[in-house]
Amino acid sequence: MGKKLLESADTEELLWEFARDGFSLYFCGGRSQPTMIVGAYEWDDYIDIVNIRGDNRVTAARVPRRGEVDIFSPETIVWFYQGNVDLTLKAMLRLVHPEHPDAPSTEHPPPSDLHVPRAEQRPMTIRRADATRIAARAAKLAAQIPELSAEPEPRRTRWWTWLAGLFRRIGRRGRTARTEHVSGSVRCGRCSGRASGR
Repeated sequence: MGKKLLESADTEELLWEFARDGFSLYFCGGRSQPTMIVGAYEWDDYIDIVNIRGDNRVTAARVPRRGEVDIFSPETIVWFYQGNVDLTLKAMLRLVHPEHPDAPSTEHPPPSDLHVPRAEQRPMTIRRADATRIAARAAKLAAQIPELSAEPEPRRTRWWTWLAGLFRRIGRRGRTARTEHVSGSVRCGRCSGRASGR
C-alpha cells in the first residue's frame, strides 16, 4: 500500500470542513487512495480552485471564467496561495467574495502546480457539493461586502419631500413678491417668473 496523500486525521477533517463549505472534490487516482485532490467552487465569473498534492504541497487560486474553464489546467488566475494544507485551505476559506471591494482582479499566469496532466487525473472520483452548501457559502461571503452607500430613500418619499420643499420655496418667494410689489413691478415679475419656471 502506498503512502497516504494526507497524513493526519486533523488534516482530513479540515478537508471535509472545506467540502462542507460548498467545494466539490475531485479525487485523482481514485477516492480510496488518491494521488491528488482538486477542490472547486464556482462563482458566476470565477472558479476558486485548490490543488492538494500532499500535506505540504497545496496550491489555491481564483480563476476567471471565460466560457469553459479547465480546473485541471487554468490559463490565468487573479489570486493564488501556496503552502501546507492547513494554511492554504484557511487562506482559501478567507478569500473574499468576488464582488467585494478588496477582491483580487489583476490577471497573471498560474503557478505550475495547478496543471494536472490528464494521465494523472484518471481514474477519478467526484464528490459534488450540495446545492444548499454552495448557496450558504455565497450568502455568507456576500454578507461581508460593505455597503457602498446608504440605502436609497424610497421613490415616493423622495417625491413628496421634493414637492413639500417646492411649496415652501414658492410660499417664501410669494411673500417676498407681495412685499416688493409695492415698490416695483419688475422685481415682482422676476420672482414670479422664477417660481413658475421651477
